[in-house]
Amino acid sequence: MKKVNIAFGSLLIGGILLSGCAPDESEVKTQATVENEVVEVDEDHVDLKSWNIEVSEYSSLEKFMTDLSENWKEDSEYRKSYPLAESILSESTISYINYFEDEIAEKGLNKDFDELQLLAYEVVQNQEENDYEEHVKRFEEKIKEILTKMDRDDAKRYGSIGEWATALNDILSKPLNDPKLKETNNDEGFEYYLKAQRVMERFPVQLMDEGSEVEKIHSKVFSLSSQIIHGQFVRTAHLGGEGQAKEATELSDKWKPTDEEMRNAFKELKQVVNDLANKPH
Repeated sequence: MKKVNIAFGSLLIGGILLSGCAPDESEVKTQATVENEVVEVDEDHVDLKSWNIEVSEYSSLEKFMTDLSENWKEDSEYRKSYPLAESILSESTISYINYFEDEIAEKGLNKDFDELQLLAYEVVQNQEENDYEEHVKRFEEKIKEILTKMDRDDAKRYGSIGEWATALNDILSKPLNDPKLKETNNDEGFEYYLKAQRVMERFPVQLMDEGSEVEKIHSKVFSLSSQIIHGQFVRTAHLGGEGQAKEATELSDKWKPTDEEMRNAFKELKQVVNDLANKPH
């Protein structure tokens, strides 16, 4: 296996700050099975779990994976803008997998993302090797496999509106364990914003029929969630960036205070979901 020295420190890529550091211990090699093949990771050169993201442009694992898939395509605008796109995307994949470890665990996809992380490392490590395209192909196939699993799991996650309400009621009622929220010192409005996003992202749209009770529920929670998301935009609009500041956690000390309108919208959303969760089905 070819060894390369990854340039550690900080790397700013398309608004994403990645950082990594190699351990000081003597050289140690670990092995992991990826698609029935053993891949060695030389921890003296790179410790994959130490790669971190200090500033993230993605609020969810789904958004990251969707963008990764689109940007990786041969004709993508990303490739046109960045000649080293494959290397940049592979390195960011390693770091984002660590960043979204809680969401990955929640979805039960730890093994798949461990494999993707190792495959991403292999792409970075073997760029000058004759079998480089094979590493790229395996990485691409794993991305597609994971996205398929995520789509299938989301569609089947909730078999009824009651199951959805029970799961989301738990999320809305408890403190949110989200890295981006921690970056804001648990900002109240930002927590409402992140929770509202989860309500919208996880709604079982496959259960909807025009005029059905589920369709009416969707309309209600969509309206309330949209109010909350708009509220976060209002809090951050003065910082510019065409709305991008609403997730710019590094600017959270400059956000406006959470207003009563946003607070009341979240309170109503929480009550709607709680009532559904406790309603006999």
